Amino acid sequence: MVERFITNKFLKHNMKKWWPLLIIFILILSIADASYATDNKVTGNTFAEIIDKLVTGIKSIFKNVVGDERFDWIIPKPSNLRSTTNEQDVRLMWDEDSGSGDINKPVISLISPINTPSYERNAQIDFTCSASDENRIVKIELWIKTSTGNLNLEGTQTEFTDDNNLIASATFTKSFINQGSYQWTCKAYDTNGNSDFGAINGEYPRFTIKAIKVVEEYRIQGAAAQEITPSIPSPPSNLQTGVLSASKIRLTWDDFSSNELGFKIERALSIITLANSPEPITSWEEIAQTDTNTAVYDDENLLQDTTYRYRVRSFNAAGNSAYSNTAMATTLLDITNPVVSLISPINNPSYYANAPIDFTCSASDEEGINKIELLINPPTAINVDDESGFLVEDTKQTVGNAVTVTFTKSFTQVGAYAWNCKANDNNGNVAFGSIKGRSPEFNIQLASSDKEIFVGYRIYRVNKEAGDQQILISNTRQFFGCDRSLLGCFYTDENVIPGRYDYYVKSLISRGGVEQESWSSNIIEVKVLPQSGSGGGGSGGGGGGGGSRGTGESTCTENWLCGDWGECINSKQTRACVDLNNCGNAVEKTPKPTELRSCTDLQAPPDETGLEEGQDQGEIDYEVQSSSTQQIITIVVLVVLIVSILSIVFRKKIFKKGNKVQEAKTQIKSSAHGDYESTKKAVGNAKSQGFSDNDIRKELQSKGWTRDQINEIMKKI
Repeated sequence: MVERFITNKFLKHNMKKWWPLLIIFILILSIADASYATDNKVTGNTFAEIIDKLVTGIKSIFKNVVGDERFDWIIPKPSNLRSTTNEQDVRLMWDEDSGSGDINKPVISLISPINTPSYERNAQIDFTCSASDENRIVKIELWIKTSTGNLNLEGTQTEFTDDNNLIASATFTKSFINQGSYQWTCKAYDTNGNSDFGAINGEYPRFTIKAIKVVEEYRIQGAAAQEITPSIPSPPSNLQTGVLSASKIRLTWDDFSSNELGFKIERALSIITLANSPEPITSWEEIAQTDTNTAVYDDENLLQDTTYRYRVRSFNAAGNSAYSNTAMATTLLDITNPVVSLISPINNPSYYANAPIDFTCSASDEEGINKIELLINPPTAINVDDESGFLVEDTKQTVGNAVTVTFTKSFTQVGAYAWNCKANDNNGNVAFGSIKGRSPEFNIQLASSDKEIFVGYRIYRVNKEAGDQQILISNTRQFFGCDRSLLGCFYTDENVIPGRYDYYVKSLISRGGVEQESWSSNIIEVKVLPQSGSGGGGSGGGGGGGGSRGTGESTCTENWLCGDWGECINSKQTRACVDLNNCGNAVEKTPKPTELRSCTDLQAPPDETGLEEGQDQGEIDYEVQSSSTQQIITIVVLVVLIVSILSIVFRKKIFKKGNKVQEAKTQIKSSAHGDYESTKKAVGNAKSQGFSDNDIRKELQSKGWTRDQINEIMKKI
């Protein structure tokens, strides 16, 4: 309300003075656009476009005068996401469309199977789910999580019975060979690219695959059947151990029995040695049982740098077999710190006092993450580059090798803050996150608003083979090199492991002081192929990854990308052009665009990407001279227009003041040698009309009054 009052009052008292400047501004824009159109052989802006520029300029002026009154540009939508690959680097490119779109994810219901059912191997299982969204559902996927933790895409459905696809159902029929515990879920996509996985009480439903039961052998004697007592299975042999990490050891053995129900695994940690016994006594305990024909087991959650001993035996209804050989292994010493990623907030956003702020970070470690702490550096702290200036704001206990946590906090003190996450693994190693070597900062300010502020972009990558989704990076438009009028935005995902991936980009906004995702781009699939002949020269490659490039003629075609022209320095402009495909051909198939051109200080850089066909340097110089002449004439015309308008606006005030000057001089002149009181009265009239004491003194001196007389008159006034 205060800002609007100030704005209205400001406009009311100043618009009469400003309207000539607005007219001048319109004329400048019109002539500049016409000149640019002439120089570049394109059509100039329409009057509506000129008015739009004028309004934008006025908003910028008022923003500086009365404060920001919601003059932010529209939240851009990433669109037309595309990619190019160069060996194991994936270069992403996308455009920016204006809008404020759908950010709501579909709602997924997992229907069956639920309640942890059990199925036999190779049995047909129907997985049914449904999805709903205000916008059309375009795809539903089935994802299966195996007992090893991998989440795999197992099926896709894009055709549904509902005409509008606002509510879509899908059923996938699958069977499984390997026994064990599994989880399943569905992922749904709407027409705007928003997607989500389904869950029940925050978890994916489980189901179990079991071995087919073996019927005991019977001997038929006449009409009666007599059960044969099973024999004890043969013992396993060749037990071996492999150290996988500081907390995991893998056991493998040979299975020589054909009638076992499974295997029992025993482990010994402590060894007791008696004085009268030549052999040490080992304390064994059974730690696990495996199913039939399963001859491998991973022993997890072990102590680091510790020696363990193992033995295995088979069993069935008749009893246990003899033990296998004893194998031993020592876990590694864990000195590796966790890897911490700071996800949001980023890019120094501003929030309002007492507004909730979500701090999200992730951590990964082969030995498991057991705790993540949120650290805050308040405005009163001095040091933001190390732990000494940070306070532990919150702590979350975690379980798993890769975890993501979100802390929701609010702050009342106004000022600049910094934040970080500290992760602890199960072996006591700790690590902090960083963005470009520093803790990300944010600001707390007074007042509240529902204003949306564009923050930047977030890039997602989905490994379609492993089934995991990760945030590659979140950063500003400037970081991604975005140019709304020309080239779009770019990012290179380097050293990608060969496989199949989905990529998509989302806009990041700050609404009411809270950072959140907005528009989503289209989803693209990228295949990264293994390098052929990497590490060697190939046939004539000459070393260092020559591979297939060393044989025959290159099949790579250049894809040139040029930046903006730089400043005009010494009548020259430069720019940089790079080959997105990184062909490295000795003879370019597509010639490289020019990176140098002539210019003058008055020339607005044209938007061409190179010399037109048939155009030589002489033609360019001629056009530069012609453009300069036109612009000089334009400036002269503008100066004449400005002087004319100012003369019309201020002529009355100038003439009125001139009349007053003449009148005052006449009064002072007529009383110069007359009556003292008349002179004093004339001086009083002159002062009331705005004349300074200095002007009055000069006028009286010119009429013959002495300094003492003038001082006496001025004292009486």
